[in-house]
Amino acid sequence: AAAVLRKGSYDEARTLLDRIIKANPNQADSLLELGVLDLMQKRFKDAEEPFRKAYAVDPSNLRGLLGVAEIHFQQNEPDKAVQVVAGEAQKQPQRTDLKKELANVELRAKLYEKAIADYQSILDRYKDAPLEQADIYAQIATTYSLRGDHQKAVENMQKARQLSQSNVSYIATLAAYYDNMGKKQEALVGYRDAMKIDPNNPLVLNNLAYLMTEIGGNLDEALTLANKAKQQLPNMFEVSDTIGCIYIKKNLSDNAIEIFRDLTSKVKDNSTFHYHYGMALAQKGDKVRALVELKAALQFKPGKNEESLIKELVQKLS
Repeated sequence: AAAVLRKGSYDEARTLLDRIIKANPNQADSLLELGVLDLMQKRFKDAEEPFRKAYAVDPSNLRGLLGVAEIHFQQNEPDKAVQVVAGEAQKQPQRTDLKKELANVELRAKLYEKAIADYQSILDRYKDAPLEQADIYAQIATTYSLRGDHQKAVENMQKARQLSQSNVSYIATLAAYYDNMGKKQEALVGYRDAMKIDPNNPLVLNNLAYLMTEIGGNLDEALTLANKAKQQLPNMFEVSDTIGCIYIKKNLSDNAIEIFRDLTSKVKDNSTFHYHYGMALAQKGDKVRALVELKAALQFKPGKNEESLIKELVQKLS
């Protein structure tokens, strides 16, 4: 039933699950699968019953409770999703897993202050489990980052890294935080540290290649790294963007134009791709088309720094 459900054969999955549940109405795994099936078919009212029953049958398995919360998220009711988990956490304050999931749900609902407070409240409970405690620190870092407090994000991700020194995700994320703060050298060291542990990680390869392009690093090495990432993630637009930017830096305008023409046709509302396309066209000497792309970039709400760079190039071309 689970297999045919993942294949998208919903009717066959429902027939199998109905037979199983009729024979054993309290089998939690089958109830959860039925809830997932209803959720995938947007049958939200139907999904709630099997999820709640699964949680009642096996309260140690939080999938049923989180399934109910997911119903509300999918109906754009994040406050109700939080209430579902918060109610259970209040009934069983001794359960660390419930408090952690409450914080996760609050983070998803963009209730950042509550999420941080709830994550912090359970840190001591994981004092004898460093990997689990590292995960909590990483979640706190993510929450601070989304809230815009990059320094606190760095501080907490550093704690996560200290507790789990071989975790590539923590090292790479910390490097990304440094990058966002404009601390390019610290970011460069971080990405290279991550590569020492996992030299083939495509996200690390791409981020390092892009950073090298920004700070005037070895462009041949950057292109090698980006192409290596491209081999693993051939359909990831950000990797193509990195390669295009390297081509601009190497004055290979035609190659860059080809990449960004393709990117902007596939992703029409990405300000960065239009901006880089405009850069490539300007480098080629096609000011008219460059201005068209730059003005398009401004329409798609670029970040403040990028907006400033776009306007600067527009003024220069005008």
